Amino acid sequence: MSDIKKELKLGELLVREGYIPIDAIQKVLEIQREYDFISNREYKPFGQICVELKLLSSDELQAFLKKHRKSILLGELLMKMRALKAPHLEKALELQEKEPERRLGEILLSMNLISENQLIDAISIQLDIPKMLPALELMDVSLLRGLDPQFVVKNAFLPIAKDESHVTVVMEDPQDEKLKKYLRNHFQCQLIPAIAPSAEIRTTLKAYYTREIERAKQAHAAQQQAALAPKPKEEEEDEWAGSRTAGSSPFSSLSLYEEEKKPEPKPDPKLLEETLIVGEVSLSSSDGKYKQEEGMLNYLIKNALLDQASAIHIEPQDKYLRVRYRINGVLNQKTALPQNLGMPMLARLKQVCALNAESILIPQRNRVQAKFNEREFELGIATYPSTWGENMVLNIRQKQGANTNELLHLERIGLTKLNLRRLQKHLGQAGGLIIVTGPPRSGKSTTEYAALNYLNLLTRSIVTAENPVELVLTGVAQGNWTPERGITFPELIQSMGYMDPDILMVSEIDSPETLEATVDIALSGAKVITAYPSFDTMGALLRLASQGLESYLIASSNIMVVSQRLVRKLCPSCKVQDHASREYLDIMGLTAINPEDNLLHWPKGCPECNQIGYVGQTALHEILVCNETLREAILEHKPAATIREIARMEGKLVTMAEDGYYKAVQGVTSLAEIQRVAFINEFDTKHPWEAEKIMQICNGEEKSYL
Repeated sequence: MSDIKKELKLGELLVREGYIPIDAIQKVLEIQREYDFISNREYKPFGQICVELKLLSSDELQAFLKKHRKSILLGELLMKMRALKAPHLEKALELQEKEPERRLGEILLSMNLISENQLIDAISIQLDIPKMLPALELMDVSLLRGLDPQFVVKNAFLPIAKDESHVTVVMEDPQDEKLKKYLRNHFQCQLIPAIAPSAEIRTTLKAYYTREIERAKQAHAAQQQAALAPKPKEEEEDEWAGSRTAGSSPFSSLSLYEEEKKPEPKPDPKLLEETLIVGEVSLSSSDGKYKQEEGMLNYLIKNALLDQASAIHIEPQDKYLRVRYRINGVLNQKTALPQNLGMPMLARLKQVCALNAESILIPQRNRVQAKFNEREFELGIATYPSTWGENMVLNIRQKQGANTNELLHLERIGLTKLNLRRLQKHLGQAGGLIIVTGPPRSGKSTTEYAALNYLNLLTRSIVTAENPVELVLTGVAQGNWTPERGITFPELIQSMGYMDPDILMVSEIDSPETLEATVDIALSGAKVITAYPSFDTMGALLRLASQGLESYLIASSNIMVVSQRLVRKLCPSCKVQDHASREYLDIMGLTAINPEDNLLHWPKGCPECNQIGYVGQTALHEILVCNETLREAILEHKPAATIREIARMEGKLVTMAEDGYYKAVQGVTSLAEIQRVAFINEFDTKHPWEAEKIMQICNGEEKSYL
């Protein structure tokens, strides 16, 4: 019976004991596979996903694992994270047999088989403890008082926050039971351990103690200066007695800092003399009632800007707050925060962003202007009540800059040679309708602005209706719609027709009324560029046709639909080459491609890309040119499969997966990224192309496709 119990997997055990329903196993496994596609090294254990889905609590999971003696070994975990290969693990285990007093993680680091950050990630998962940034701005520094500085530095720990029953401490080694016992006795409460790299902890400690030593020296200098001032005779004896102990400091024992003569590394100039203002509040110079909360906000927002994040997610979990940054379209964990520090910070954030801080049960949102040094941006805040508290998202909308101007060129938005020529050809024709489609955060606005910039000549009149204006284009009459203007968005669109335009742009079709107004101005003969949220080219065209686009189709077939997704670009410093698996190609409908045909590029990870393997973003595209045959099929309401086949055979449609395959061969992105974002149409497998044909067509070598 015990043998059978050992063979059962964690999910099966959880189902058997009534913790999770049987259909939850498949859902958790699908989420686990999704993580595998998103990152080449991110791994989430089955149990951790169950906790995030609120199928059971973290305490219940740990008790369950302990009861059934279920735990994942460090070496196995590192292999699942793709940080370690089996032969390397075997060598490390052989060495550990000879030196049993050494831990496996220590051995792997000494052999340069893994990085310290990879080890930290693995231990965090293995022990189910949070990773926390050991930053002075994110901690209650008063907790260091009363602790011997030499002892703190030697053991590399940092108390972060304390309430009546718990103290949170970031540790170099959260398995040091002797130190944990000491901390429980010192703070007289339960300990919540967290983990961070040793070097980061020591750097923060050095910054803190160096600052305190300098303050003590300044206080001593002031004391000496006061002693030199003329005093009444009756005070002279007392002053002299006091001066004998002047200069004593609780930090004087830190000779390793005071006597160190080595040159200090130069601080990052980006972090010097910072000024962060959100709304009417300066978060960089706070010293009042909300000093702690505003200091934390200053740190998180400032670092999001430096990391080029597009959003900050602050999410209450079972025992702590999770902070994630969306970078290059993917959420990345930044740090965890203790709840007793994080919750007051969220309340202050709502006040700073002009939300009702008392209301936590109703979703709220607002936009506020902000400024970091000379860099202006907009923060869009949204709150949403959830099981463990109020989730918050800060969307960062950057104002126009040099990098933005680079993206205003069609050649720089990720188009293949074929798609670039197709789009330029359509833009060069008189009249016509261009619809850019894709889900949120797929780069639709960038494509619209790049197209307008391409058309922006002195001989043309260009007018836009936008909600809101995201980029300012010189020489273009841009209409910025707001509800306060007293007219509806469709009415603003209709008014553009009176401006004698050659080219019109409607930022997005968001309602049937907006579509009707857009079709009306398109029928006037002007070229119209717009966006529509949809999954693919065909879906956008068919849905719009059913909602009012038929009147335009009856009059003209001059329509182009550009469907797109954003993918991460491979890091040029560390990308590697390898063949694709048959499974990968089949999933994406590339069934005619032989895996051995081409070497594709894949992520690896290096210091240049922060071990992620990707830097920046580009786009995948699928462009549909509507010809007469396709127009007739849509007007006759033929099945979607038939229309897709016509687009493929007569409209020369290159699918998004094929566009992505071309870019994976070229070294721009990876098949894993394409699988993560691309819309795969099941009908495309009826007419698959071989690798050589895809490469020739995307490279613009097939004249019939232009």
